[in-house]
Amino acid sequence: MYPVTGISPVRNLPYWRIALEAFEFHLSQYRTYIESLTKLDEQQLLAKAKEDEWDGPVQLTFGKSKVGGSVTADVFEGITPTEIAFVHRTEEVPEPPAGLSVELAGPWGFYKTFRHAHDLDHLPQASVPEIAIAAGTALQIPLLLRNNTATAKELTLSLTAPPGWATQSGLATYTLPAGEQLPVLVTLDSPKTVEKALDEIVCQAQAEGKTISTIKLHVRRRTGGLPQN
Repeated sequence: MYPVTGISPVRNLPYWRIALEAFEFHLSQYRTYIESLTKLDEQQLLAKAKEDEWDGPVQLTFGKSKVGGSVTADVFEGITPTEIAFVHRTEEVPEPPAGLSVELAGPWGFYKTFRHAHDLDHLPQASVPEIAIAAGTALQIPLLLRNNTATAKELTLSLTAPPGWATQSGLATYTLPAGEQLPVLVTLDSPKTVEKALDEIVCQAQAEGKTISTIKLHVRRRTGGLPQN
């Protein structure tokens, strides 16, 4: 944990206050929130920062290091002016899942592959994948459908979501030839209200009368943020 209540020797301000100043340049993502901050005096701003946890400690997670170090050491421990010797990594070609399968793709799929490729599988992961979006905007759920069988198969996607969510596209029955895969984008419209609690979106894939995959996604509706695309 790195405390952000410490005072910068250059600016003579707490680090959380400097971070908040930098955040004010992100008007395209959080215009309403940032404009509300400009209306506060210093005492009100301090109270708002505590409420929104700007003054909370920053948690850094130790992944791996080529120069040594440990979980509790300083983040720059072991860094020297000398070069680090290159270590060649043996590439692994992952085995595709057998039979019919559906996976969460997009950034979630990318980071699953990334963690494995860089020996980061030990890092903590959310039990259910998560995302935060601006309330009232579209949510995109990228899926990858695979048919690693010897015959063509039909696969049907269905979805359940809390009240207020509306499906745009992507839910249908798909025919996958033998040995083929198909990317599918399921799109939903989120409610316009901001909600601190997480919404759970559940997508199911069925084939031959059986559920072959259940994918859950936790979504937090916020006041701002960039669209997924």
